[in-house]
Amino acid sequence: MTHTFIGRVARTSAAGAALAVAALGGGPAQASDLRIALGLPDIYAAYEPLVEFAEALETTAGLESKVYPMSLLTLAETAGGVRDGLADVGFVVFPYHPVEFSEVNLAANLSMLATTGTQVPMPGAAAAGASMEYTLLNCPDCLEQMKANNQVYIAGASTPPYRLLCTKPITSAEDVKGGKFRAGAANFARWAEALGGSSVSVPGNEIYDALSQGVVDCTMTPLGDLIGGRFVDVTTHVTLNAPGGTFPGLGAANFNRDVWMDLNEEQRAAVLKAGARLAASAVYAYVADDAEGLAAAKEKGVEIIDGDDSLKEATAAFVSGDLATIAEQFRDKFKVADVDAKIETFTGLMEKWKGLTAGLGEGDADALADLYWTEVLSKVDPKTYAMD
Repeated sequence: MTHTFIGRVARTSAAGAALAVAALGGGPAQASDLRIALGLPDIYAAYEPLVEFAEALETTAGLESKVYPMSLLTLAETAGGVRDGLADVGFVVFPYHPVEFSEVNLAANLSMLATTGTQVPMPGAAAAGASMEYTLLNCPDCLEQMKANNQVYIAGASTPPYRLLCTKPITSAEDVKGGKFRAGAANFARWAEALGGSSVSVPGNEIYDALSQGVVDCTMTPLGDLIGGRFVDVTTHVTLNAPGGTFPGLGAANFNRDVWMDLNEEQRAAVLKAGARLAASAVYAYVADDAEGLAAAKEKGVEIIDGDDSLKEATAAFVSGDLATIAEQFRDKFKVADVDAKIETFTGLMEKWKGLTAGLGEGDADALADLYWTEVLSKVDPKTYAMD
């Protein structure tokens, strides 16, 4: 799978140098410097939240920490690198590893629920909350897979909704018919095909040329890629409410299990607390990317479209019907047990988190961090979590 889910955000500082501070209760972890791997350049949205996370570990847990963007592991290498101790902590993209992390990938594949049914201003905030609560509090099989890969899940994150960035207007369900759509994941390909379009496989680094040369009519991605991928130069129309869905298949700070078990209880508690803030900061970094991309599109004269009722209704019908396809895939191909019950659990959590995040707006990262802490991470016992 090829995803274009990582938007760009301008850095506001050159933070990231390690600070030497006194450790809490019994000294720091055996590693003198926690190496945090990010398989992306430091201009991307995930970087600053991870720098903030590293600083929190230094000041609240006495753990000297440093983020290594691009220089330590690629995105595809990060899961294996954390497992094998090449990095102590890593930004893990679970869909790159469909078999090893099939349990959390089931939840990630349900992300189109974030933008159908009840509508909320920040679907990514709801998707991240639902994913974290599902993984940490409702999915022991998820945690068993983390253990099998010598990792400890701390926090998640999610992009804003996926939109249609096109070279022609897509206003109605009828407009999708006959169109050529670049899809970065199977569910988005199924959406295009269900509405009468065709999906075209294009690597992420070739999307710009595919749009400019007419190989595809649209790509499906968050608005931040208008800048990050320079798509604003070849996009003439943006449809805001299709295909929908977000990308929450992220372990924003997966710990190597051996490193985690070397921490004392107070340090583990501090990591969990910092994880709540990391998740919220990442969500808001992606939201800032979206706003920047939309502003650039408007400045460039790109037409911004709200799809009509036929497009909304066709998308909602697809998402509802696609649940059976997802269930069959994970049951038959990935041998996930109790798929129907797990889908029902996650669906309920998504509705819960839509309600919890409905009132959030710009500048509410602190409030979102408090929600992630109160509802999820405060319920994880640092004395026992991932210590067996």
